[in-house]
Amino acid sequence: MDGAKRRDATTAAPASVRRAQSDPEHYPFIDALRGCAVLAVIAIHVGGRSSPPGWLGRISANGNYGVQLFFVLSAFTLLSSMHARRGRDRRPTAAFFVRRLFRIAPLFWLAAAFYTGFHGLGATPENPAVGTPQILATLVFLHGWHPTSINSVVPGGWSIAVEMNFYLLLPLCFLWIDSLKRAVVSFLIVAPLSCAVSVLAKRWLTGADPTQAVSIGLFTYYWFPRQAPVFLLGFILFFLVKRARAARADTADGGIGGAKLAGRPLLALASLGLVALSLLADRIPVAYLVFSVAWMAFALGLSRYPTKAIVNPLLRYCGKVSYSAYLTHFFVLDKLSGPLMRGLDGLGLPPHSPLRFASLYLAAVAGTLLLSTVTYHLIESPGQQLGRYLIGRLDAGPAPALQAS
Repeated sequence: MDGAKRRDATTAAPASVRRAQSDPEHYPFIDALRGCAVLAVIAIHVGGRSSPPGWLGRISANGNYGVQLFFVLSAFTLLSSMHARRGRDRRPTAAFFVRRLFRIAPLFWLAAAFYTGFHGLGATPENPAVGTPQILATLVFLHGWHPTSINSVVPGGWSIAVEMNFYLLLPLCFLWIDSLKRAVVSFLIVAPLSCAVSVLAKRWLTGADPTQAVSIGLFTYYWFPRQAPVFLLGFILFFLVKRARAARADTADGGIGGAKLAGRPLLALASLGLVALSLLADRIPVAYLVFSVAWMAFALGLSRYPTKAIVNPLLRYCGKVSYSAYLTHFFVLDKLSGPLMRGLDGLGLPPHSPLRFASLYLAAVAGTLLLSTVTYHLIESPGQQLGRYLIGRLDAGPAPALQAS
């Protein structure tokens, strides 16, 4: 069958068949890494409430770089999805935005309403300013472009703003970055530019209002221009995994033995690198980018050698509910940390004991997984189903004029 007939057959197939044909491949190691990412993020917030000593304190304090792992994985999975669905969706750009909106928005909007009621309006240590402008900006995902809005309504909401900005650019990136070479070149160009733009923005904003120097410093770290190169590492990871899988396809055993042989040392080196970075991060310039490169190497090693120590049912489940867990763990910690710390005080546990961190961490993870399981099934999953329904309606309509011709 020639190319034109194949396209005609694809267009003529029912929408449900086209979607089944175009479902992207599911990578178990990605689920496990999402689980690692959310557990790292929980660790930093637990550390802030339990003050663990020494090396444990330094490692937990760098759990914030789990967000960069989320960004790398997001770019990888979305690029994989767009490649799998290429030529299948009748309105690919519209389908992409519907899919992402209903993946992110329902739970985020609920979180915005909940945390506004939970924290109240006005200035608090966690929320420097919460008013109508901040709430409206958050609801339309524009909160990532103003210092008093980026993290004021939903705790950790800055990363959602960054994700949504990335989604807006992804269709263009998909057209331009179509090879490993272009992904690497794009990263090498964007990384220094993003740092330069952020430094200049910080100086300009601080000069305009020196009293807000701390919040402006955080803002110019959180905002999308600073985080943009991290997503490009996800593109590089995609092409490296794709190239490795293509090279293994022609071998007798599917390349499993060779992949493990190559993956073990890479995974070990990346693991050691992440530990070393966690201990020395305060001495490393642009540590977030260095961490991101290490995460990419770790993910590449795990793709070749998916050890059960990481790719296991528990971490994969944590990854499945990681979006819910990210948004709910702040509330869980607010409710658990005070009573638990007072209980440990009553037992005579020293103020900086590692047992304080371990006790609160285990309680926070358990509580977060319980609550996020509920929100996943009640909010996330129905939202995704609604998105799929709307995409099905788009597919069922008349084909665009250009494609029909």
